[in-house]
Amino acid sequence: MSRDFFDPTPEEQNVVLVDTATLRKAERLIESCEHCNPDAVKRLELFNAAKEIAEAEREKNRRSAALSDMVHTISPTVTENPPNFSSQEIEGKTQQIN
Repeated sequence: MSRDFFDPTPEEQNVVLVDTATLRKAERLIESCEHCNPDAVKRLELFNAAKEIAEAEREKNRRSAALSDMVHTISPTVTENPPNFSSQEIEGKTQQIN
């Protein structure tokens, strides 16, 4: 930035209005800024990456559990009534019967 880090231009500022409870909660979560403590940024990035990996693994486990909960059945009529692929002539035309 061309100006001092703590003195951004109006174009560089983002203003968001929040209620007091949200502000107090945010204040408790602030450890330091990335300008003052670059190591905090690295820790936050590692934390976020670990969180994403954990969520991906939970989703994978949910899918795996859903697949294992499926009941696989074999119809007894499949072996009793095998398909019959034969040709039959009806009114001079060849018909295939399945």
